[in-house]
Amino acid sequence: MIKINRISGKFLPVLVALMVVLCMVAPSFAEEAAMQASGETQEAAQEEAAQSADGTGNSDEDNSGAAASGEDGSVSSEGNAENDEATGEEAVEESGNAVSAAASNDTTGEAAVSASADSGETKSVKAASNNTIADGTYIPSSYTCVNSSGSDKSTLITCKYVTISENKTKAKIVITSAYYSNITIGETAYSGKNDVDEGTSTFVVPVEINQDYTIKAYSDKMSRLISYTLNITIDENSQTTTADSGDDAISSIISDDDDDDTDDPSGDSGSSGDSGTSGDGDSSGTESGNSGSSDSSSGTTTGGASLVATWADGTYQVLADTNSNMFNITTNSSGEKRVTLVKSGSKLTVTIVLTGTSYDKLYLGTKESAAKASSSKYIKYKESNGYYTYTFNISANQMNTWIDLAAHSTKSGNWFDRQIIFYTSGAKKVSSSATTVPTTKKTTSSTSSSSSSSKSTTVSASANTAAVSNATNLADGTYTADKFSWSGGSGKLSYIKCNKITVKNGRAYATIEFGSTHYDMLKANGTVYYNIGSGNSTFEIPVKLNANNTIIGRTTAMSTPHWVQYTIYIYSAAAAAAGDGGSVVLSGDTIGKTELSEEAPEIIGLEYESTVDIESAKLFKIYKYEGDITLVQVDISSESSLDYGDGEDDSTASDSGDSEYDEEGNEVSKTQNQITAELSQNNVVNYLIAPEDAELPAGIEKECIVITLPVEKAYATNTEITDILTAIGIDEESILIEENAEEPDYSKIVDEEVGLALLDESVIPAKGEKDEDAVEEATEALEQMELRFATLEIPVMICRAEAEADETAQAEWVKVYGAVFGCLDEAVTYFDENDSND
Repeated sequence: MIKINRISGKFLPVLVALMVVLCMVAPSFAEEAAMQASGETQEAAQEEAAQSADGTGNSDEDNSGAAASGEDGSVSSEGNAENDEATGEEAVEESGNAVSAAASNDTTGEAAVSASADSGETKSVKAASNNTIADGTYIPSSYTCVNSSGSDKSTLITCKYVTISENKTKAKIVITSAYYSNITIGETAYSGKNDVDEGTSTFVVPVEINQDYTIKAYSDKMSRLISYTLNITIDENSQTTTADSGDDAISSIISDDDDDDTDDPSGDSGSSGDSGTSGDGDSSGTESGNSGSSDSSSGTTTGGASLVATWADGTYQVLADTNSNMFNITTNSSGEKRVTLVKSGSKLTVTIVLTGTSYDKLYLGTKESAAKASSSKYIKYKESNGYYTYTFNISANQMNTWIDLAAHSTKSGNWFDRQIIFYTSGAKKVSSSATTVPTTKKTTSSTSSSSSSSKSTTVSASANTAAVSNATNLADGTYTADKFSWSGGSGKLSYIKCNKITVKNGRAYATIEFGSTHYDMLKANGTVYYNIGSGNSTFEIPVKLNANNTIIGRTTAMSTPHWVQYTIYIYSAAAAAAGDGGSVVLSGDTIGKTELSEEAPEIIGLEYESTVDIESAKLFKIYKYEGDITLVQVDISSESSLDYGDGEDDSTASDSGDSEYDEEGNEVSKTQNQITAELSQNNVVNYLIAPEDAELPAGIEKECIVITLPVEKAYATNTEITDILTAIGIDEESILIEENAEEPDYSKIVDEEVGLALLDESVIPAKGEKDEDAVEEATEALEQMELRFATLEIPVMICRAEAEADETAQAEWVKVYGAVFGCLDEAVTYFDENDSND
């Protein structure tokens, strides 16, 4: 304890002289302090004015969508980073970089070390000053932690103890989440230790005791700083304890833009292991620290470089994510998206594995830069077990930030803007031979299906869902989904609907309602949620907007509880406009059912690419979307007596929540097979043709008949089609010909494993038919046939070439056949070379 008992007489003259000097300089200090206070007051006034103008009451930092609750996915009322006039804390730079500077809380004048970015010196943590409590380690007699909105967070962020040594205080802070990489105090950021198994992030940082003290914790998942105010009481009632060994190695100061920090190890990277090399070393990349393009997204780099610097050289598997359903990383058995990262000195090499095979090369940067770049900068794929892998280098300061990554479509030859993020938290050190390539070889099926209804949606009780990144750029508030769709289930559920979207502290939560009272639990985001509805089963869950989200609900409607898996897609045009991913589609889907679309339909979840030129044909349209996905529209009513009126049907009622009811008032649910059959009963029938590995937005099968490529076997009722198909490269053995279109041999069709039925014009009531009974009879027979095929999960397409006006238009139907067999380019070439007008 510091104590001054008396002052020796011989020092009195010295003290008097010092007092005189202080009196002379005091006015200068006072003037400077007044100026500083005035400046701070002006800053506060400007901040208040900016908030008022914004209309939200949030500062610029608030509007960045600063993050939220604990990582367990439960809803929290955490606020965004607040103004810090009380602590003299300056706003973090827009880029999110925490600027390392001398510790403002060091009242003794001993500032925290802040080495230059190229010094290579380890920067140790200095404790805050204290001159009233004896040295020792203490358990706080009281402790509070609140966020910027005043909500209690003392269970999320705890203070294990405080150590006082030589008048300085350091606290051991534990956050109950493994995804916080650093804490910022004043202008200084401190790294920590992440423990995924324990689900904690631990820090040893300087604190002020017995007063409010503000810290900002950086969430890797949110890429945001979250502000908290601590009050740690150490007094005569505080019990002493013993500090844990290794505390000095937990935290170290992070310097801004320091890619080569040599901070003390955080302890989570394990011992030094074998230096691994990329399994796909032949893929081109760029050197670490130079992303291969000056326009790579800089984003928020707080803590990434410093934390990676603590890792030993070797091979790691790190968590990752992308911003597009069309550019997805494979998941492991735990539902995690992980990639391989090899660290060798300051060089980081990552290998990602995509679920699809639509992209032959990538580029670190935007699509505009990719189109101009040298081919040597392209990242070419390498096939492994049927999957496409891509290997490239990144710099350490690109960890925990979204990186621009352009993807080149094999089929269209176009570049598409994509983004990817690699997280430091949750990294696992593995052997150099470890890989994230799925062990099951990626193969194509022997048949296609019109929907996913053949796949079992009942799962075991141990099945779980992966964590979702529910960060959003939307301002906090309540929103209505512009579109909600879902897939899955057994067909017994009438509907699922999204009642509202709630954004809290930069995270999105959806309130979803089941058309049933029997769902008591729901798995989402790797967590179990419980029914909060007083009527129908209702849940509030974290969701990723404009993307597919997997949920697993437990229904008690049967004799024993069953877990049923669904996929939901919640679209928000505002979120798309704010940069959350997805195209901005303000008018909703424009898939035509009454007439052919004059322009490419906007399909939520898909990105339009191009339109196939149609020269003469009048009864079909073809539009191409990213990921080798094609929409074919066929007009089945023109030039016939078939007429389905305005095309309104109830096939999508299960998405909207507007249920059908029987005469006794019971809700009527439809199977996917029934919905598929009804989709055929429109004047214009829409077919979405997609590769087997394409991830389509949930619920699209309720709007289009889905044909999955490759089609290994097709049933056809027109013998002339064989010659056309063989001319564009389709094996004659892939076609089962039956000339009796009105009476298909369903047993043979099943035995031959047919995946597509191509019916001819004879199944439609002929144009000019005056007998209404005959028209009705032919229409009913067609609908029964379509339902039979739908029950067998075989898509039906009516080929209307014969109804076209001339031979050129008839011949142009080869483009439709090419689309449904996955050889559209060959079909276009064939038509151009064999146009009957030539």
